[in-house]
Amino acid sequence: MISRKNFLVKSSLGILGTAFLSFRNSDTVQIPKFYNYENLNAAQLVENEDFWLEVRNQFSISNELILLNNGSVSPQPKTVIEAFEKELNFANLGPSYFLRVEQEQKRETLRTRIANWLHVEAQEIAFTRNTTESLNTIIFGIPLNKGDEVILSPYDYPFVINAWKQRSNRDGIVLKWTTFELPFQDEKSIVESYRNLLSKKTKLIHLTHVLNWNGQILPIKKIIDIAHSNACEVLVDAAHSLGIVEFDISELKCDYLATSFHKWMNGPIGTGLLYVSKKHISKIWPLHASYDSLSGDIKKFETIGVNSFANYLALHQALDFHEKLTLQNKRLRLINLTNFLVSELKKIPKVKLISPSDLEQINGMVSLEIEGMQGSFICKKLLADFKIHTTEIQIENLNGIRISPAIFNSKSELLSLIDGIKKIVMN
Repeated sequence: MISRKNFLVKSSLGILGTAFLSFRNSDTVQIPKFYNYENLNAAQLVENEDFWLEVRNQFSISNELILLNNGSVSPQPKTVIEAFEKELNFANLGPSYFLRVEQEQKRETLRTRIANWLHVEAQEIAFTRNTTESLNTIIFGIPLNKGDEVILSPYDYPFVINAWKQRSNRDGIVLKWTTFELPFQDEKSIVESYRNLLSKKTKLIHLTHVLNWNGQILPIKKIIDIAHSNACEVLVDAAHSLGIVEFDISELKCDYLATSFHKWMNGPIGTGLLYVSKKHISKIWPLHASYDSLSGDIKKFETIGVNSFANYLALHQALDFHEKLTLQNKRLRLINLTNFLVSELKKIPKVKLISPSDLEQINGMVSLEIEGMQGSFICKKLLADFKIHTTEIQIENLNGIRISPAIFNSKSELLSLIDGIKKIVMN
């Protein structure tokens, strides 16, 4: 695993130019040859709106809205949609056979590809519908007894927090909470906030890799190591990690990890993944009873009755698209956009940024508050008056909006947002 600083250095050596060549030579994703992108270095290309316009043209995006809530769910490239439709039509040739026999075989090919990509074993990953379902599988499936402790953060995903509270009410497990404010500047204090809660009764730490409230990245590897040294397991919420932050599950050595493909991977809507270390599979109860609920077969977590697998098979095209652009280039583009956005937002009176000043700590999201205004009001005004879609954030002492641009968003769209915020502040 390379550090984020090393990644930025490597990115400056022309990775974006290489990505363009693989895009143009692809049989499925074509970019017109009217512009000589190859002669631009990485710094020039990441700023080149013509190149990113061609990337945008790979998507079917509404022209009626400026989409700046891509952290919730992102559009899919045209090739992904076409692959999904093709697989759906194939299944309907005779669902009882094509869905349950032929597409089952294709599922295993996809499982192997994704496992190799994530550097884990195929028998350790299960396909789910989203991160929330994956997390709930562990929350309600892991054996815990009355008095056992679980460590969480108040900034973990609300539905997940509610799931843990439900488990606590049912089984008498004890929930312990870290205390820190956003944005945090000191990684050491975050690590210590988890370490200080550990006791002999602590069985699990629930860790959110990238906080959905402001895009800040937690130092999860350090916390995982501390947990394991105290005989404590770790469940990682990686909903906002896949496809934009470099991480290696085999190096993290977490026990469980949940993520989604329909965010930064631009995969089909309703495609998620659950990783369970093979040493733990047999002890985890599935959400839906399988043939043998305590078997060591990862597929027991996929038993949910009849379910179309066409959208999952279209993940091949999402992976192709991702690999053509490369993770580094996507992240470099988003750092470029967020840097531009942050620099302009700082100039607006009454605007308070909730995101960190260090852009290497941001994962494609910028959050802000406006003095004297509710986040819900700001969101509604941006949508009604300027056709800009964002999302509100309201948790702990935060009450504002989150802006999550995607690689296909332009700086002209960000300028429209900035202009809209200025007008809201003035009124």
